Amino acid sequence: MSHVKSNFLLSKMTWLEAKERLKETDIVLIPIGAFEQHGLHLPLDTDTFIAFEISKRAAEKVAHDVKAVVGPSIQFGISPYMMGFSGSITVQGETFVNLLRDVCESLIHQGFNKIVFVNQHYSNTPYIRMVIDKLQYERPKSFLALVNLGELAGDVISQVKETLCFHACETETSYAMALGQDVRMEKRTKKFPKSPIPKFIKFGIEMEVKPPFVITAVPAIDQVSETGVIGDATKASMAKGKKMVDVSVERLSEFLRELKKLDLQQTPKT
Repeated sequence: MSHVKSNFLLSKMTWLEAKERLKETDIVLIPIGAFEQHGLHLPLDTDTFIAFEISKRAAEKVAHDVKAVVGPSIQFGISPYMMGFSGSITVQGETFVNLLRDVCESLIHQGFNKIVFVNQHYSNTPYIRMVIDKLQYERPKSFLALVNLGELAGDVISQVKETLCFHACETETSYAMALGQDVRMEKRTKKFPKSPIPKFIKFGIEMEVKPPFVITAVPAIDQVSETGVIGDATKASMAKGKKMVDVSVERLSEFLRELKKLDLQQTPKT
């Protein structure tokens, strides 16, 4: 990767270059994923890969005006239900929260006062919000935001998908394909397991809610899917993925442009 192409990646800057960039921007994106199985066809780093690539493309899109920086990826997340599959790594919620908080405190100390978490692993969400709530209270002159990629492009995902999507499925595989992930196309599988308590617990937030009600619960995935897939990865396509990537990058870029205008020193009018 050349210096020109990586001049918004904090990991590729010297400390002096980072100091100079702070004169132009106080915005940093933190990609967050997980290190867990994604079926037979996707690598263990898929969540982190997607979060990083979307962050990178959005930063590149606004490189001339916002000049946002892409910070270090957080590649370990909350994945206890994946431990039945080799290579998967999970961390305790307390460990995850403390890591995020320490990273943010370091960045805020240096002047990156606008932090945007770009998250591709939904189980991380409540823990990221804990960090945001805590730091927003302790650091009132800072601004922290959470962007869940599944929500950012939720309407487009609903339009392009043909099947129920939950994990390593049609949409996640399409997303990975369009971003250049190493996808083992010939090893894609499909699996629509029965819920362990079908009357109350459904797989996936995209399922239609039917009476009596739906309870969110994630069983150990190896108990319901021998490959780790829940959904139909064979339905994935580059075209579907490109639509998801394009809207994700465009919307994240638009948010960054608005965030650039935000004056954190201005006292709200009462």
